[in-house]
Amino acid sequence: MQFEVHSSDGFLERIVRVPDYDLSLPGDAVAAERSARLGDNPSPRRRGYMDALPVPDTRPAYSELLVDAEGCVWAAEHIGSMTGWLSVDPRYWEVFGADGTWLGRVHTPARFTVFEVGSDYVLGSLRDELDVEHLQLLRLDRRSFH
Repeated sequence: MQFEVHSSDGFLERIVRVPDYDLSLPGDAVAAERSARLGDNPSPRRRGYMDALPVPDTRPAYSELLVDAEGCVWAAEHIGSMTGWLSVDPRYWEVFGADGTWLGRVHTPARFTVFEVGSDYVLGSLRDELDVEHLQLLRLDRRSFH
């Protein structure tokens, strides 16, 4: 895993690397993503198209990066776009201090979209089983990072 931190004028300040970060992509994750994309009753043409797509050996390290109110970088663990949308599992974020040191791992609820991370809160929306959006403000205890 790697990301770069740039100054406001575009100059590279630091590269943050996490050696040996597990990027393996289990076959069941690939199958779940493809199944979610195909839906309940795919046409033979669509199924053929999906079957012809190559299967990657690894997954991306993260699917989203956020910078919080204290300058910490939050990297969302990558999950498939469709399976993530349908998942009942929490989403995990690796949190790095402003200097690039790893602070810990935080989870947000399934189907929760983060809008903003403040010094003691996470603001976002949660979609329920009927796909109705509910704004939520979750408490954040930064002491739990360490």
